[in-house]
Amino acid sequence: CVAFWLLWAPYHLWGAIAAWGIAEVAYQGFGLLLLLRRMPFRFSFAPTYLAFLSVVGLSVVFARYSANKGLLISGIIWLALVGGFFLAARYSWSEIRRLTLMVLPSRVSAVVLS
Repeated sequence: CVAFWLLWAPYHLWGAIAAWGIAEVAYQGFGLLLLLRRMPFRFSFAPTYLAFLSVVGLSVVFARYSANKGLLISGIIWLALVGGFFLAARYSWSEIRRLTLMVLPSRVSAVVLS
């Protein structure tokens, strides 16, 4: 709230966006801090976040160069990048399967993943 009022007068909309970013980083950082203190299992944030940042960067590059391509090509590129993230972040096949079941509609997941 303080960042908004400090940034609104000189920067208007850009100040509001920056204030939102500052608040979001603080909120997410605090959430991660609490999570690290109360987590019932071992989890390494560095490989996960580095893999995520690399996938986001690659997504930007591929989106720039495949902007005029078809939806099918874009979907295939996206699936390859998400699969690369899962591999780089060292997800197990059972974790990938559970995450996929959470995202897919129940009828599709029953047919595809059973």
